[in-house]
Amino acid sequence: MHRAQAMIDERHYAFSKEKARQGGKGISQVLREGIEGPRKSDVCPPSSVSGIADGARCYGRDHDKWPYGKKWK
Repeated sequence: MHRAQAMIDERHYAFSKEKARQGGKGISQVLREGIEGPRKSDVCPPSSVSGIADGARCYGRDHDKWPYGKKWK
C-alpha cells in the first residue's frame, strides 16, 4: 500500500469523518472505498425495485429516494 496526501475542503472532511464514524472505519478506508466505487454487492438488483412505491406517496423530486434510499441486502 502507498501513502498519499490529499487536500479536501471542510465539507468533504466532515462528510468522510461522519461516514467513518457510522461504519466503524477510519477516514482513509472511507476515502479508499469512495475511489473504488460501489461493489457489485452494494448495487440494488432491479427485481427488488419492482413495486417498491406501491401505496406510497412518491413525487418526481423523490426519484432517487426509492431505489437508493434504503440499504439493500
